[in-house]
Amino acid sequence: MTYVRGLLMPGVAGNCWALAQAVGHARPHRLQHLLSGAVWDEDAVRDQVRGFVARHLGAAGVLIFDETGDLKKGWATAGVGRQYTGTAGRIENAIVAVYSTYATAHGHALTDRDLYVQREWFTDPDRMHRAGFEDDHMFATKGQIARDQALRALDAGLEPAWATSDEVYGRSSELRAVFEQRGIGYVFAIAATSRSRPPGTRRCAPMRRSAWSSRTGGTGARPEAARRDRACTTGCGSPQPHRATTCSSAARSARANRPTTSPTSPTTTSVL
Repeated sequence: MTYVRGLLMPGVAGNCWALAQAVGHARPHRLQHLLSGAVWDEDAVRDQVRGFVARHLGAAGVLIFDETGDLKKGWATAGVGRQYTGTAGRIENAIVAVYSTYATAHGHALTDRDLYVQREWFTDPDRMHRAGFEDDHMFATKGQIARDQALRALDAGLEPAWATSDEVYGRSSELRAVFEQRGIGYVFAIAATSRSRPPGTRRCAPMRRSAWSSRTGGTGARPEAARRDRACTTGCGSPQPHRATTCSSAARSARANRPTTSPTSPTTTSVL
């Protein structure tokens, strides 16, 4: 608790010397031992945190999946490799971890985490062993990692009203299926070229391209060029979009003689 209290103090650097001084320790040895020498079960701590979140933040929240990375210079860190990370906005030598967060009107908190390990690591068992991976550690895509986190959260009693994430996770049919099977809504970004047909839906008759109209979802935080090929899929029970964010409609556009899709506007598609 002393370590966590130091992390939560405003204006305190995240190193053990600064944390020790902030909480009244003469030296950082105890905090350094906690991080590098102490033996503790991080999965058990995660479960305790998730239970605390469920009790204090309540039901009908949003379960959010995302990833973050840390840049690395060497090759010894577990899971390190050249891969895209939003931390740098490009492909770099880094480690990437998948996180899930639960948010309600009362607050938000991280509820799970898993290191993403690229497939190339599994071709070198000696390297895996030196990095501390268990012998039964299996490769999993980011979507599969998020699926496992979703199952753990729901089985542990977390009660989200819906879930959301970006395209990396929205294209995972396994993750979407978790929420579809449990009757929980979702809003996931997908590529504009993605095809998704949830259970219980039927394919509509082919229509001319001019029969569709595309509506912008707003400018958002991403540069325009980065959002050109983004779309969104929503699951059964998902919240309806606000008036400023409407879904693609088969209703005939007033400009029926030409497509109304803008190449620089993100689109959404609804499967409600």
